[in-house]
Amino acid sequence: MEMKKMLKICLVAGFIASVTLVSLYVAMSRTPRCTEIENELHIEGYYLMKESATNESLNITCMLYLTNRWRESGYIYIVAYVMNWDGLSEYRAEEKIGEIGANKTREIGLPLVLRRDSRKIDILIFEDGLLKMRGHIYLKISYEPYPLVNESKERWRCSISASEFSQV
Repeated sequence: MEMKKMLKICLVAGFIASVTLVSLYVAMSRTPRCTEIENELHIEGYYLMKESATNESLNITCMLYLTNRWRESGYIYIVAYVMNWDGLSEYRAEEKIGEIGANKTREIGLPLVLRRDSRKIDILIFEDGLLKMRGHIYLKISYEPYPLVNESKERWRCSISASEFSQV
């Protein structure tokens, strides 16, 4: 009788061990390994740099800091649109970046032209022809044609009121 009881206990323990091992194997096969993880793109920061101005437009460079994590990226290019209050594009710029190494950040300058009715900058980031990220930088722009200090120069004011970037 003792022998049958021991045999049952061993069989139950063996069955539990087998189920546990099979469960661990299935879980491990579904967990991505380092070589299977896709890269991730992130905008870490952005700045607007004034280049020049006329009474009609403000020429800026939108500086983006694009970080690629985990693996080397595919071919990256960026398209930016300056949108007016009516939702129409006033200006378009495209910048070809190429590949970005794993865990690297690239500084990217997009030359843009803003006007008095510019409302936001729409930014689209593509990897190997597929849209991976999109974002918006909302602007507050004002133009003073005759400042009180110096009547011969116009003055543009431009600030960022809000922004949002997300994975697609």
